[in-house]
Amino acid sequence: GSIQHLTFVSHCSPAYLWIHLFGCCGGFMGAAWSLTPNDLAAFSNLVALPAAASHLRFGGPLWAWCLVLAGAASFAYHGAETVRHDLGSHDMPGAQWAHAVLTPHEDLLLRVDRACAVLAGAATIAASGGPRHLVSRLLRRRGVLSLVMVGLTALLASDFAGITGWCYAVVHSAWHIAAFLSAGFIVQADGDDYDEVSAAAPAGLLG
Repeated sequence: GSIQHLTFVSHCSPAYLWIHLFGCCGGFMGAAWSLTPNDLAAFSNLVALPAAASHLRFGGPLWAWCLVLAGAASFAYHGAETVRHDLGSHDMPGAQWAHAVLTPHEDLLLRVDRACAVLAGAATIAASGGPRHLVSRLLRRRGVLSLVMVGLTALLASDFAGITGWCYAVVHSAWHIAAFLSAGFIVQADGDDYDEVSAAAPAGLLG
């Protein structure tokens, strides 16, 4: 009797109840949601947010929203991505949270993702003051130029090297991170930018 009483008390203790609750929740989450390559590729687009903040500060809200839109479009597509891709299948399973709503529109989301990527590039050029200023900044900021080259290499490798699954997700995520980081860094004005504008402006215009 005393043993059964102690067992009942121990099973009703707060510590036991919390452990049992977390165990049940962990089992439920493990059954309901598991990490996929799509999750990595999709959530790597969160780096678009600091890049958008940089565009907001140095370019304005219009260019910042272009970066947010590009990140959101890429997030949606890579969550939905499965085996259909016009450059070759990446053998992705599709994120569990995207199956019901996004995956049926995978082909459309791919086109939107690409259009928004072009839009983000145009926004970065505009926020930098135009193509000439962008190129000038890249040539002066070798670290950002190296980041751009890493990103482009990752993009080409992920789309044309025939890699799939987790390997594709890692390499393509490197493209996302490098692209958005370089876009955020390149629009940040510095003293050299002011000197360049001053030299090109008519005398007395800038004070």
